[in-house]
This record gives sequence, structure tokens and C-alpha cells, in this order.
Amino acid sequence: MECQLKISADLVYKQIALIKESLFSLTVYVCHRNGLLHWFQQLCNQITKLILYLTDICKNENTEVAFKETILVHIQQQVTFLSLCINVFVKESEVNLIFSEVRNFCKKQMLFSLEEIDKALKGIFKSDYRKGNFIKWIDSALEMINDIDYENNKQQAKATFLDSKILFDEVLSHAMTIAQVTLPDDYQKIRGSCKSVIEILEDLTSEFNKTDPNTAMLNLFIDSCTSKLCNLEYKVNTAVLKLTLKVFSEYTLPLEHLQEFCLRAKIKGKEEEFDHIVMDFDIHVDRIIQIGLFSVACSNYSDNCVKIRSSLLCLEGMETELIPAFAAIYKDIATNHYQVLLFQDFWLSQAQRLFETICLIINPFAFCEVIYEENKIIVNDLSENVRVGSIIPQNNFNKLIKQSKVLEDFIKIVLKEVNESNNEEIKKAFQDFQNVLQEVKSAYEILPDNIYGHQRVIKRCKILVTAIKTLSNCFKEDNSKNDNLPGKGIIEATSRLEDNRDKVLKNITNSRIDINGDTTFVIPQSTTYNVTSSKDVLQPSRVKSAKFNQIRDRFINESIKDNRSAELQITDILNELYDLKNTSIDGN
Repeated sequence: MECQLKISADLVYKQIALIKESLFSLTVYVCHRNGLLHWFQQLCNQITKLILYLTDICKNENTEVAFKETILVHIQQQVTFLSLCINVFVKESEVNLIFSEVRNFCKKQMLFSLEEIDKALKGIFKSDYRKGNFIKWIDSALEMINDIDYENNKQQAKATFLDSKILFDEVLSHAMTIAQVTLPDDYQKIRGSCKSVIEILEDLTSEFNKTDPNTAMLNLFIDSCTSKLCNLEYKVNTAVLKLTLKVFSEYTLPLEHLQEFCLRAKIKGKEEEFDHIVMDFDIHVDRIIQIGLFSVACSNYSDNCVKIRSSLLCLEGMETELIPAFAAIYKDIATNHYQVLLFQDFWLSQAQRLFETICLIINPFAFCEVIYEENKIIVNDLSENVRVGSIIPQNNFNKLIKQSKVLEDFIKIVLKEVNESNNEEIKKAFQDFQNVLQEVKSAYEILPDNIYGHQRVIKRCKILVTAIKTLSNCFKEDNSKNDNLPGKGIIEATSRLEDNRDKVLKNITNSRIDINGDTTFVIPQSTTYNVTSSKDVLQPSRVKSAKFNQIRDRFINESIKDNRSAELQITDILNELYDLKNTSIDGN
């Protein structure tokens, strides 16, 4: 078996060398139509063989899950940038220009992924990418600290406490990291909650360090530690869901501001304003990346984690490309706007893909509740404005619509995961919500701009909030009876937040309900992420290679006949390449 793996690894190394050679030739002189198509066909063949060789290695039962996931992330990177190459070539042929900067970006990212595959084969990879770690740390810390029995085992009790402190430190570090990008109010809440956890840990440490610790005081501090850690968990998850709502309700906005300023506004000499726009965009990207990392830390399902990690790599790779490209346009250094637009479209596609994957991790009931609470605050404010005779603030109304649109997009993704025969109630509630949302938008546009018209709009806004609550309740009720619904098993947080440590331990034990091999972790109250078992990791499939070749060849053949038809094949190729890794590898 070891000999077989060595042969497979040698084949991978050789294939990586061939792909690198092809990528280095991706320069401006590869511009003749037939020559470019030949180059692309060769690259597709080489990547296909690489995937198949890597599959042989990953199929080995002794292969680490972390290794398989690392390989899959970088296979997906190859697929993603192969697709971007197609977009570049199609646009180049339309405008008869060479986009060297975008080509070099594709080459750089693909070479980076090949290097990472090479390192993984040599045993250099992250064995723990924090997949599901936030929840594991909290679970382990709670279980460990509640295992302390000073009365019956004094020596072991202190050792267990010292071990649990390491886990508490990990949780606190992760909480403060995510707090740095949360909304200001949530930052203060998380910071205060972390401080209270640290204080109670210090009290517990002081009691343990006494010559004769008081057992009753130890138990009191242990109970308080449990309660405060659960409270921190609640605040972190609430903050992340609120941040997710904000970021993805306006995820295109910072980029639109950047585009408007650099491409359309004929304003020069305003470098300070440009710097502020760039700073806002950087903060926006940081928040998106932290949401992605936190999602990985809350999920054990390898497929979702691989997709999120791949999208994050793309967004991180864009940090050195997108802003400089816009800056060159603004400063009149570059006049080729097409490259900037290609970068922009790629960034947007990866951000959208990231959101769609994160939707598969967030619990529907949790997100509905967060959006319900946020929208209820907006509608109450709008109602107060109308009550005192003021106009409806357009910014607040737009925020209401955007947040509701996020919910609409989210539920559409969720419903794809739901067994159709068992969820008529959810579908009906969702349809009602969509109808009311459309009615609210229409009323705002059509009704007269006076107090009477505003009152009628507010009535519809209140109905919208009620419709969101009804939808939320459907998911809450369905958690206990639908095996196919994400987030099955959610409970109210009051049980998890009780000060009685025995009850808390019982809740921790009961908070996982196995569903066809999947597990859902229960986060306090309305905030939760779905956490499924890492039993299966997706792998490339040898069976798919023939189908890939057919799709690739169809693209090439049709692009020769009609260049515009090539553009229509992009999605097909991307989907088929994803299918190459769409079967299971046994995990650990």
C-alpha cells in the first residue's frame, strides 16, 4: 500500500510540474485564438489528471481528514481560477485586448494552490483548521470544569481546573477576535462578558491557591463560570448573526462606492476621500472574512468548510489586486477599465458564494429571530416618525427592505435542503412573507407622500414583521419533527443559561440529536449554527472525468464556432468541475 501511495505521489509531483509549466506560459503572447484554445485544452487535461491522482491518495483509509480537506480546498481553487480564465479569454476576444493583470492573478493563485498541494503531500499542512473548534472549546471547557470534584479528589480537581483554563483562554481569544469586527454595541457586550469570565476564573484560581480551599465557594465559582461562559457564547453568536445580516444586506455597497468614485466621478485631487472609501472597504472585507472563519469554527461538515475556505482564499488573494486596480484608474495610470470590472465581478461572485455556503451553517430559526428583532426595531422607529408627523426616513426604510431581502435569499437556499413533502407549512409562510414584502415595496413607491400614505405603509411594514415571526415559528416547530431541516433540535437558551451546573451538563448532553449521522449543536436562545459530523469528506470522482472532458470539449468546439456561445458554457464547466469532487471519502 505504501508503495502504491508513493507511486501516486510521484505522479502528482510530475503533474504539478506540467501544470506549472503551462501556467508560466500564460503570458501576453498566448493570444491567437486557436493557440489559446489549445493551451486551455492542455491545461484542462493536466488538471483533470491531477485530480484523479489526488483521488487515489485520498481514497486510502489511513489518510488524515485534514489532509483530504486541504487537498480539496486547493482543488477547488484550481477549478475557480480555471473558470476565471475562461471569463478573461471570452472578454479579451470581445474587446480585442489582453488582460495581463487578471491573467497574472489567475496564474499566481493557481501556482500558490499547487505549492500548497505539494506541501500537503510532504506532510506540511494545518492538521487543525479550527473546524468546529469554537463549539468544541466551549463544550470541553464546560464539561471539564463541571467534572471538578474537590471534595472527593482534591489533587485531581486542581489539575482539571488548570487544564480547563487553557480552553477558557482559547474561547476568550476567539471571542475577542470576532468582537473586533462586530457592531459597536455588540463589541462592548462581548468585551464585558469576556471580562466577567476572566474575573470569575481569577476568583476560582485564588480559592484553589488557598491553603484550605472552601468546597462550597469552589462549587459556587464553578457554577458562575458555567453561567458566564454560556452567556459569552450567547453574546458572541448573537453578534455574529447580526453582523452577518448587516454585511450581507449591503455586501455590494462598499465596492459600489469605490467603483462610483474611481470610474464615474470625474473628481481628482481628493486622495483623502479615496482613502476613506478604501478604509471602509477594508473593514467590510475584514468582517466578511471573520464571518467566514467563525462559520468554519462552528461547523464540522467538511463540504461546507472546504467551500468557505476556498472562497476566503479568493477574497484574501484579491486584497493585493482590487484596490490597486481601482487606484490606477483613479490616478489615470491605467485606462483599461475591463480588468477592474473583471476583478470586481470575481470578488462579488466569491462573496455571494461565501454567503450561500454560510446559509447552510446558520440555523433558520435563529436567523429568522435575529432579523425579526432587528426589523421590529426599525418598524417601531418608522411608526414613531409617522406618529409625530415626520416623513418616513428613506435610509431606515431601505434598511428594512434590504434585511428582509437577505431573509428571502436565505430561506430560498434553506428550502433546497428541506424535504418538500414535509414542509408545506414553511413554504406557505414563506410565500406569505414574499407577498407582503412585495406589497410593502409597492406601497412605498405608489402611495401618496403624505401622512395618510405613510400610515398605510407602516401598516404593511407591521404585517411584514408579523410574517417574519410566523415564518420563524414554523422553523421552530419543525425543528422537533423534520429530519431534513437544518438546525433540528434547537431549544430555548434559558436551560443552557441556568446557574445549576447539573442542569447545564444535562442540556449539553441533550443538545445533540443524531439525524442520519448528522449532529446539530444548540446555541443559546435564537442564535445557532448547524454543526454536522465530519464523518464524510467530499472527494474527486474518477467516474466524472469523462463527463468533464465532454463539457470541456463542448466549450472549445462551440467557442471556435461562435465566441459568444463560449460565454454560455462557463457555468456548465464550473458545475461539472465541482462534480469531480462530489463523492464521499471516509473521515475519522
